[in-house]
Amino acid sequence: KRQINAEYMGIYKDYQIQRWINHKKGRVQDVVSTVNNQPLNERRLVEVLNNPTRRSLALNELNLGVLNIVHPKDTKKAIVYVNTRLKAPVFEVEVATDGFLMFMYYLKHYLEDKIGDDIKVDLVVDLIDSQFPSLSELFAQGRMFGTIVGRSFPGTFNDICMCCTWGTWARKTVSTLAQSCGLSIYFLRPENLITKFGAPFMPSAIGGTYPLNDQPKAGSAVDSYFTAVDFYTPMYSAL
Repeated sequence: KRQINAEYMGIYKDYQIQRWINHKKGRVQDVVSTVNNQPLNERRLVEVLNNPTRRSLALNELNLGVLNIVHPKDTKKAIVYVNTRLKAPVFEVEVATDGFLMFMYYLKHYLEDKIGDDIKVDLVVDLIDSQFPSLSELFAQGRMFGTIVGRSFPGTFNDICMCCTWGTWARKTVSTLAQSCGLSIYFLRPENLITKFGAPFMPSAIGGTYPLNDQPKAGSAVDSYFTAVDFYTPMYSAL
């Protein structure tokens, strides 16, 4: 860790480096390679921000309301709630990847600003009334998750909690995919989610009390953030 900090001090926060070390189980060369690969996501983000068409498509995707930060007032805990009822009828992998990339960089900023550094959140995926996606879409989402979360944001999520009525085969397929990303996955009913997280952290769609409809859509929040800041990193500028 001292070796990596000495090389990248001032570029990435200490807790980020520690998460990369944990994710790669302390293998120095793997950690260094991961840090050196950060410009892959940074470059893509800058390209999206500077391309009006790609930026608009990604923000429109986020404004569908699929990805949501649930953070009750005056609490030091948050979750990311995924409402699959609102997902686009057709999965466009490039648009979805651009949108998810923007969301993850915004989520990092939000957690640091509102709660503090090194905050982990749970990912709650609401799949009630949603059909099992095609295998091509499922694996595309898995690759997207791996290249964004696995590369740049490991340790952000504690676990994935899925609320669904899928059968055994579907659950096993998704569990295997999650494990490949280094995550544990749990299948819970709405009442179990209320018990686990508490009603204030669950939207009304699952039987909770969090006023999700009163919050700005993710696309609006992300756009406001990136309009106010100039996304720039020494790593990216050195390319």
